[in-house]
Amino acid sequence: MKRLGTKKIIVLVAAVVAFSLITTTAMQENFHQNASYSYGIPRAAIIDQLYDDIPNEQFQTKATEYLETAGYEVDLFTTKELTVDFYKKLPSMNYELIVFRTHAIGNDGPDYTQKEPVSLFTGEKYRDDKYIQEQLLGQIGKGAPYMSSIMEVSADLSELNNSNNTRVEIDVTPSSNIVDDSNPYFLVGSKYVDEVMEGRFPNSVLVLGGCSTLSNPSLAKSLINRGASSVIGWDNLVGSVTNDVTILAFLENYLINDMEIEDAVESIMKNNDKTKYGTTLSYYAEI
Repeated sequence: MKRLGTKKIIVLVAAVVAFSLITTTAMQENFHQNASYSYGIPRAAIIDQLYDDIPNEQFQTKATEYLETAGYEVDLFTTKELTVDFYKKLPSMNYELIVFRTHAIGNDGPDYTQKEPVSLFTGEKYRDDKYIQEQLLGQIGKGAPYMSSIMEVSADLSELNNSNNTRVEIDVTPSSNIVDDSNPYFLVGSKYVDEVMEGRFPNSVLVLGGCSTLSNPSLAKSLINRGASSVIGWDNLVGSVTNDVTILAFLENYLINDMEIEDAVESIMKNNDKTKYGTTLSYYAEI
């Protein structure tokens, strides 16, 4: 039998060790990524894109309380963390429930290069020299928030101490003509979800707390196709205060009172009828 030379043996051993290290590292990364599932701890995220412009720590605190009471491990992400790349990786981050507090644009919104029927704002300021390919392909757009949403921050937020399904009346009328177009952000919509996002949501419930997030089912359908089980959102314009109170009421119904999603949403709308602007909280689920 022909013997291997000493140098060849060394090379072979080194190759085996290197392969073992790579395999072990991959297994460790996969373990950490799925650790919550291994130990049976569901994960939730609060995505607060409004944090810089319309901060509301009471909302964060109460939403976190409801989620943790229901057994979720909760992560909080605020404006500057919410880049285009953050949304790209979001489905693969293993969150079973995600609560968005965000600006959004419906099909009647003040969009520019954006052609999506419904888009969510990222927290990343728009630049024409960034994400050039994605912009050319129409996978991302740009847009500016309604000024009326920013004006609402002066309202009394004391009602957030308890989510008793009380409708908040704010004497500000949103208008697609009142926008801060000097301060645009990158937007993501259904095309971005379909073509750019990585991984799949683990049968997640997504609560889209922003204007017109369910004014058109396009975004919700793409999120469902990406693995979400249900999408909750608004069919028209909504103020930030009304949004916060109503989303907290939904979380209380769903997580604390153990209602089904349909019942949790319908209970709120039954008590509140509609918001001041004729907007309804609704839901979209896989069929």
